[in-house]
Amino acid sequence: MPHQPFLTATSGDQQFGAAFATEGDFWAATVRQRVDNLEAALPFYEKLTGQNASRDAVDRIVPVRGQIGPASPASALVRIGGMNRALIVIDVQESFRARPIWAQIANPEIAEPVNRLVRLARANGDLVVWVLHVEPGSGDVFDPDLGHVRLLDALEQPKPGEPVLYKTSHNAFTTTNLQQLLTEAGVRELLVCGIRTEQCVETTTRVGSDLGYRMVFVTDATTTNPIGELGAATIIERTEAVLRDRFARIATVAELEAEQGASAA
Repeated sequence: MPHQPFLTATSGDQQFGAAFATEGDFWAATVRQRVDNLEAALPFYEKLTGQNASRDAVDRIVPVRGQIGPASPASALVRIGGMNRALIVIDVQESFRARPIWAQIANPEIAEPVNRLVRLARANGDLVVWVLHVEPGSGDVFDPDLGHVRLLDALEQPKPGEPVLYKTSHNAFTTTNLQQLLTEAGVRELLVCGIRTEQCVETTTRVGSDLGYRMVFVTDATTTNPIGELGAATIIERTEAVLRDRFARIATVAELEAEQGASAA
């Protein structure tokens, strides 16, 4: 099915300058702008790395951490505030409980650690973003028409000002305006949690890292189910191993609570 409109902007938006009906239109314009400005990026690359740069080298460099910043004051898009960190709650929804395989989920009480994270984020003044997976017209548990696409009943519910996004891809970026919201808010670090560990949460972590965000994968605030002969514990262990130090810091809820307590002391 076609994606929902990726980005809307007014004629007064100086950052984008136009409205893009689809994600494809947005990225096509971004690529054209990148090619046009590539030569101008060479001096910046050389200063940043201390290396001589070529057009090909700049085209291959990884995202530079710390270069994600808020949009210009002229932007007409809604601002959330000057937050440096955000919690992304991914797919902690009733759709999974409606499946028979929920009986094999590693942590059926996943709402408890996620709620602790939400309270921690709010106490710290961090942005909380809620993401739900939808497959419109599919006729399964992710079809909004069936009524399962909602946060788990045991979860803290979104407060005013906390975005609720609906995605149709595995990661939380590609089919939503999540990156736009984070950029507008000045967010540079993301804590991720949710369902399932190795699927939508891991994929969001990888994409976020490639986009230049500092990623924190809160492992005990994720859960999953067995896949074939692989048990859920093995899948979670494998996910931690492949993400650790390459894409994200691996943390627990208790560690983050202790850190926040220490910083407040």
